[in-house]
Amino acid sequence: MSDSVEVEVKDKKPQNVRNGKRANLEIFKRLKLSYADDFHGSPNRLREKLDEVFAKDIKRAKDGSGSLLSDKTIRNFFSANETPTASTKTLNYLCKIMLGHDSYGEAVRNLDDQAESSRPDPMINVGLQGIVDLSDSWVESYRARVIERLGHIKVLDMADALSLESIYSDTYFLNSAKGTRELEFESSFSESFSGSIPDSEISTSNKYQQDQNERVSGLEKIKKSPKLMILGVGGSGKTSFLKHLALRYLDPQVAFNDFGVQLVSVYIHLKVWAEEIVETGIAEAIVKIFQEDIPDSVITEMQISSLVERMLKNGQFLLLFDAIDESSLNIEQVIKKIKTFVKTYAKNRIVITCRLETTERKFEDFTEVEMANFTEQQVETFARKWFENHGKSKLGERFIEHRKINPAIFSLTRNPLALTYLCLVFRENLGFSKDTSGIYEDVVEIFLRKWDYSRDIEDRTPVSDKLSYGRKLMLFRQLAYQGITREPAKFMWRDRELKTQIRSFIEKLSKTKAEDLDDDTDLVLRVVIRDHGLLVPQSRGLYGFPHRTFQEYFAAKDVALGMNKNPLNFGEIIGKYLTKTEWENVFLMIAELLEDADDMFRLMFHHVNALVESSQALQKMLVWLYEITKSFEVNSSSWRAFCLAIDLDVELYISRYMSINAKIYAQEIPVQMKDFNEERNKIVSNNPKLILALYLVIAHAFASDKGDGENPRFEKSTDYIKKVLVIKETTNVQKEMELAIAKAESIDNLAPDLITGLKNLQLSQPSEAGTQQEWKEWAESLKQIMSVHLNVGHQVRLSETDEKILADYLYANNLLLKCICGDSLSTRSLREKIFDHILLPIDSIPDDLKLNFPLTS
Repeated sequence: MSDSVEVEVKDKKPQNVRNGKRANLEIFKRLKLSYADDFHGSPNRLREKLDEVFAKDIKRAKDGSGSLLSDKTIRNFFSANETPTASTKTLNYLCKIMLGHDSYGEAVRNLDDQAESSRPDPMINVGLQGIVDLSDSWVESYRARVIERLGHIKVLDMADALSLESIYSDTYFLNSAKGTRELEFESSFSESFSGSIPDSEISTSNKYQQDQNERVSGLEKIKKSPKLMILGVGGSGKTSFLKHLALRYLDPQVAFNDFGVQLVSVYIHLKVWAEEIVETGIAEAIVKIFQEDIPDSVITEMQISSLVERMLKNGQFLLLFDAIDESSLNIEQVIKKIKTFVKTYAKNRIVITCRLETTERKFEDFTEVEMANFTEQQVETFARKWFENHGKSKLGERFIEHRKINPAIFSLTRNPLALTYLCLVFRENLGFSKDTSGIYEDVVEIFLRKWDYSRDIEDRTPVSDKLSYGRKLMLFRQLAYQGITREPAKFMWRDRELKTQIRSFIEKLSKTKAEDLDDDTDLVLRVVIRDHGLLVPQSRGLYGFPHRTFQEYFAAKDVALGMNKNPLNFGEIIGKYLTKTEWENVFLMIAELLEDADDMFRLMFHHVNALVESSQALQKMLVWLYEITKSFEVNSSSWRAFCLAIDLDVELYISRYMSINAKIYAQEIPVQMKDFNEERNKIVSNNPKLILALYLVIAHAFASDKGDGENPRFEKSTDYIKKVLVIKETTNVQKEMELAIAKAESIDNLAPDLITGLKNLQLSQPSEAGTQQEWKEWAESLKQIMSVHLNVGHQVRLSETDEKILADYLYANNLLLKCICGDSLSTRSLREKIFDHILLPIDSIPDDLKLNFPLTS
């Protein structure tokens, strides 16, 4: 590289260089430590920093290239076995960038001043340059006391404290705080969400939390960042992580392995120590912590003062400042003290935690990260450890399986605080309640009240006078409802939008003064974001609920409260949103929240049937569905649902080219119905005639595939279809025909022509080497027999419009069943009547289930 500042490094024999000198040993050690910590041992990073700061000093080559120091020069300097020789100018550059001194000479003088002021206390074992020996007995005494003080955890209503390390799960950060990131397009984050676990587990409209590349190990980040600010919502695990660090680095050797220097950790909960820090300073607070934790018999109070001062100057502390937002004093005073302390004792490693959106939190030279939600592996690790600690390992495995069944529950387990609550609930009830909205109600109360109360955190602002617990709930409900009823639905808000919403809300409060409205709006916004974890930054200037199910819960709560007052208001909502999949959880929770869900179920049933009322093709399909289940002597809604689900793959009536979503909805309906019928002990047994029909349609499906030259359709069928129809690799046309003929011969009163026709058809079956045309003609002959004798195999091709209506109809029926089978307050006879009349043509629905009934008001 051309024209670098001259530097020469000699490992063996020192030689004079122009204006060169051998570097001071201690200065060289400190430079090497900075090279490892601040620049990760990368000559390229150090070179770029030097070029940035000393751009004017670079001698450029003719082509414009050049650097202050070359990579080779930097590498040689820091890899020298002995203290290297370098030019004074080079040493000045390095000391300025890496040690914060104006010159190499100032660094040496500062070193001499430290040596003079750090005369060893005869009772404290010190080494080179006054470094305190951390193998002394006082360290073990301190370690034992800190383990006793921080080693156990008790959350919410836990009866007994648990060992922190026994349930601790590795911590991960988002590599940058969401509040500091820009979004490329806001619309990118308003995509599909609920109804499936992969969507429900992520933060509202926030694809960053899905991206594993954004996650970084908390421990690895600590090793690489001497100054770290950790942000996170309440209950996200910040305190547990800091206590884990405190316990880990009580062992100086572990610290040496991780940081290359022996140090000891000090955990400082700022809620407890804020007053002391403001009055006397952080150094004095550390002295007091040591005095409390180390017996006088081991080291005197006076010796502790000398010890702490020396360790602070040498950078032998990992200081863990927890919950700067929980300070009972003015947070600005505490932050000012910490900033001064950081400048004075810059060598020490420092970690600070804070809830999101404390605007005064900014610290220069601190790396900001945000607590990441738990991964699937973290959730399972935590749950297993938690239940093992309670002697309930098998219950822990059940917990892990049960949480996957309900997407709304699955979402909650991503937050450590909510996960702990769910473990408590599961242990107490030996399972999860069907009342998902009730669980969310409890979790909301935990975030809004119980968590702070359990940690003795009082409201530090006048907001408590403006917004009571009930008012905050009302604000969240209105925001959630207005967002989800937008077109398209809104799941994130810019700060100006939130301010407009909040201003409109609080100006209606009688205590609000017109002149205070702007200040109150800003204050309320800051507090609801910072304190409760129910409205969190998603990127710079954009906020949303922590995950979408919270918004769905608040919206459902708002609708349910209105419907309890006047059910008529609910008709419009059902008409607009019944077939919108993003409303699925909302409807499910509304059903759980209502004082009486009868009117809701009547309205939903009406609108479900209204979807297909004007479609002649779908009405004919429903008539056919009713007729074949009646003729097969399985006349019930559950068998209608079963036949329709099978139809979409094997063409009992409809041509099979339907969307995969429609098939999934169709398959969920009979499963739900079977469970409901088992509960009420009303099972209609299968009938041989239906079994015969299914054998034949399977044979027809395989034959049609051969005739069309397509891959077997059942390769793409769902596991449900394969299981019900017993589709295996060995399934073929010949075997299905043999089963069908045997079944036909066992059925009484079956038309002789059917059996004769099947036997003749079997004799004319093409060989495996038959042509496509031969198979096509044979399949058509089989279809004619099925249509005439069994009324199946019609293969009606629906229009695109009717296909879309059918998909909506299946989804809406599926949703109605979920609501009916959920944890609602409703009349049993009405539930059963609706259930028994699902999937019927309009003419077959009784009048008392049509919308000609009086709604209560």
